[in-house]
Amino acid sequence: MPTIRESDASGYVQNDWAYCGQTEWRAQTFTASGNYSLGSVDVSILLLSGVSGNVTVYLYAASGNLPTGGVLATSNSVPYSSWNTSNYSVVNITFPTPYSLVSGTQYALVYRADQAYTNLRISLDSSNPYANGQASYSSNSGSSWTAYTGEDFYFQIYDNSGATFLATAPLIVKQAVNRAATY
Repeated sequence: MPTIRESDASGYVQNDWAYCGQTEWRAQTFTASGNYSLGSVDVSILLLSGVSGNVTVYLYAASGNLPTGGVLATSNSVPYSSWNTSNYSVVNITFPTPYSLVSGTQYALVYRADQAYTNLRISLDSSNPYANGQASYSSNSGSSWTAYTGEDFYFQIYDNSGATFLATAPLIVKQAVNRAATY
């Protein structure tokens, strides 16, 4: 059974957001708490319009809380229709080929969409409850990164050890984050 290994979900307060798009990439760094296989991640997103498209999560190495190097692993692409258009919702995204994470090593989950950045908002928490990483953004397709000071994206990372994930498994909305966001 999958186990949550890293998380920003405990005490999470969605009080900010960031757009995600074709060239506007977003990232959340984390430090592996042990040696385990990355199987899936939970992501909280609000879809602003009914356009079609996909979100994909990529695993990168990280240094100084910013993504670096090339892609280490790629998740399944998730259609926009998996997210709610009235409230933030959390969707579990699987990695069809689990990646072995090394204890104490910093990594980054990079969120990329294949449509214009105005369609998706990723949930941010400015109370910074996750001590072993932080959120960052790139406005130029990952050529350079800037940290969000004191903010984290909602995320949960699941260990794949002892579990079987199917690359074609249906997407499951894990929970709805029914908080009215003020902008």
